[in-house]
Amino acid sequence: MSLGIILNELATNSLKHAIPQGGSGAISISVHSTGTYIEARVSDSGPGVPADYLDQTRESIGMQIISAIVGQHSGDFFLRIRSAHCLLCTYPV
Repeated sequence: MSLGIILNELATNSLKHAIPQGGSGAISISVHSTGTYIEARVSDSGPGVPADYLDQTRESIGMQIISAIVGQHSGDFFLRIRSAHCLLCTYPV
């Protein structure tokens, strides 16, 4: 259930900010387990975000929910900027 809430918040964020209204784009959601941790990743084809994006949005309700859930699982939440922009959440199994 916790993972579903996290994925919903991240996917909603991508829909709101990465894909222009009436435009096209792609959102990719993946979840996998290595046996010691779970990695949930949401990436999109949007224009990208500033490097300090997570610091700027920590006060939003959605990010507070994600941070609280990830914290309860002793996990990490961070932004990766590569060829695709990706919000990544990891926590121990």
